[in-house]
This record gives sequence, structure tokens and C-alpha cells, in this order.
Amino acid sequence: MVGIGTKLTLEEFLALPDPDVYCEFVDGEAVPKVSPKYLHSTLQFTLCRLIRVWCKGRRRLLPEWGILLKRLGKDWVPLPD
Repeated sequence: MVGIGTKLTLEEFLALPDPDVYCEFVDGEAVPKVSPKYLHSTLQFTLCRLIRVWCKGRRRLLPEWGILLKRLGKDWVPLPD
């Protein structure tokens, strides 16, 4: 794993080996993802069901797809849950 405070490029982050703890790419750092709790998981499940109904015949919906975004002009790779 990368040391605390080590700044990475997006390419370096994406090339990291699969860790025991999943990380998000925030401000050039690999930040460990916090495990969701019961209420959060219940809300996620309900929201996914509602969006899936809306998406039917339009697009696909899966809860664990990562996405590359820009935040304040910097690369940001959140791992949705």
C-alpha cells in the first residue's frame, strides 16, 4: 500500500494492486473507504430499486461501478456503495 500523505497521479492510483481495503482517489491520495452501516445499505437498496424501475429499457444500473469525476479541477474516483 502507498504511505500516508503520498501524492499519486490518477494513473498510479489505477495501477495499484487490489488492496485488502478498498480506496477512493481523493486529492491525489488513496483514501480507505468506510464500510456502510445498516441504514445506509437499506437506503442504497431502496434507491437502486427505484432507479432500476426508471431505467428499465433505457440504461443499466448496478450499485458498485466506479466513475471518474473532476472535483475542483482535480481527478476524483469515488467508489459508490
